[in-house]
Amino acid sequence: VEMKVSEPKQFRYLHHIVYESEFGAIPKGHVVIFRDCNTTNIHPDNLTLLSRRELALLNHDFDLKKSDPVIKPTVLAVMKLKSIINEIKNAI
Repeated sequence: VEMKVSEPKQFRYLHHIVYESEFGAIPKGHVVIFRDCNTTNIHPDNLTLLSRRELALLNHDFDLKKSDPVIKPTVLAVMKLKSIINEIKNAI
């Protein structure tokens, strides 16, 4: 869902506006995703910030959309942990 923010034809994603009003600016190289995969649920508790690397891992190794809603927070936590492990391995 997009929202017009200024003229002429300046639009922004509504979930970005909600995220930034609650948590601050979205850093470059990061994205905001919906934890429950419901793009109409723009409640701040449903929005989470991921780096592009974390998003790539999430899309490659996990299928968040098909995950049971009960384990989605765990899937996100495992993906973030895997991202940190990969960063450490690459630094060595």
